[in-house]
Amino acid sequence: MVYIGVNVYRHTNCMEQFVDAIAGMNNLHLIIITRRNDRRIWFENYVREKGYRNIYFHDLIPVDKIEETISCCNIGLVTAWYKKKLSYWLALDNKLFTYIMSEMPILGTAQPEYEKIIINHHVGQCVNPETPGSIEKAINELILNKSTYISNCKKAKYDLCWEKEEASLLSLYHQLIK
Repeated sequence: MVYIGVNVYRHTNCMEQFVDAIAGMNNLHLIIITRRNDRRIWFENYVREKGYRNIYFHDLIPVDKIEETISCCNIGLVTAWYKKKLSYWLALDNKLFTYIMSEMPILGTAQPEYEKIIINHHVGQCVNPETPGSIEKAINELILNKSTYISNCKKAKYDLCWEKEEASLLSLYHQLIK
């Protein structure tokens, strides 16, 4: 499993709940690709203090190398579970689309915009990380039906591509200019 983010935030996006759940699962590993800063160091210490042996950290990867680098991963993680801030609650992270373009099933938090993509395109599972057992249940579902989710990602990546979005954006601009 992989998480990509410039930063990894504690006490806001429920990342601790995901780390704890994943750490307790056999034959599952999480690579957190992020900038080396005080936020990452806090998580590295958290993982070390808990004695987790299947959570790893990696420095940021150049944008043009991300898909190639994560292609060996089985599940992409996207979390922004922070109801107090609308910018998080209504977020639609680029990493979500990177995972789809990499044909990687997604485990995401269940806020509205994530669900519109993940659930509507059947490319993964969304969870409320505050519900006990929900993360583990979703991961097991993703593993059990991996080939179906990959197949759906292959379809979704042609539906959610720039070529289609470009036409919508240009149409909006033309309407605004008139």
